[in-house]
Amino acid sequence: MRPKPIGAPGPKERRKDARIGKRERVRRPVGCFDEGQPCSSEIPECPRRDAREVGVDHERVAPDLRKPCCHCRAQAIPRIGHDLGPRRNNRAIVDGIGFTAETTQGIWKDHPEKTLGTTAEFVAKYPNAARAMTAAIIDAGRWIDASLSNRQKTAQTVADRSYVNTDSDVILARMLGRYDNGIGTKWDEPDYMKFYSDGVVNYPYLSDGMWFMTQHRRWGLLKEEPDYLAVAKKVNRIDIYKQAAAAAKASLPKSDFRTSKLIDGVVWDGKDPKKYAGSFKIKVA
Repeated sequence: MRPKPIGAPGPKERRKDARIGKRERVRRPVGCFDEGQPCSSEIPECPRRDAREVGVDHERVAPDLRKPCCHCRAQAIPRIGHDLGPRRNNRAIVDGIGFTAETTQGIWKDHPEKTLGTTAEFVAKYPNAARAMTAAIIDAGRWIDASLSNRQKTAQTVADRSYVNTDSDVILARMLGRYDNGIGTKWDEPDYMKFYSDGVVNYPYLSDGMWFMTQHRRWGLLKEEPDYLAVAKKVNRIDIYKQAAAAAKASLPKSDFRTSKLIDGVVWDGKDPKKYAGSFKIKVA
């Protein structure tokens, strides 16, 4: 029996989606905000940050920012999103049921995204496998970035029914930086998706890991101040990454920290995470 692809709906989910699709007279919400799950690598703070920077406290006004896209499509709910990726947002735009309020590059240029994660126990027990998997990710990203043809092949593969089951053009357009926000503006994005970019894309910067912890502290997911740097070092196994990069003959950035200027204009550099986490006007903690 062919295994179910990761993320693919099972029989129960398909039956549920079918039932939703048959409800023609349901009361439809005005819209839905799309957001990654808490602690995911899809920058769970982006739509929150987008909203709060214009004075909207999402915890009070829109506490549920996690309506699944299948629900939106089945009920034709207008989908309001930041750019969580080429499949979901662009699919909603192509279908005429959503638009892009802001791209993630507009919120945080060169932001962190998906992660390759395992338990610490796995890495301790299978260090060679951990290095090999990491090296494979680095090499795959370098291959995708190497040519337009490789990007096209990637889009075709990912679009297959075995994975996300959509039109390859929906994915390829944003992989090439060809943007349409769904409300009349089209442009070629110079900061389009990169998967290697001379080794800087996949590096597990300690400052990135620390930033996520500041937001978890800010929104009450962390009840006490953590040792930001110590935790980031335990989670972002830079030692494993550097060994994998050496095996893949890949370049490395000069520092484990980087400076980022987010949509609110504040610069994050990881130097004082406690102060940064407590500096926001809208917060829970």
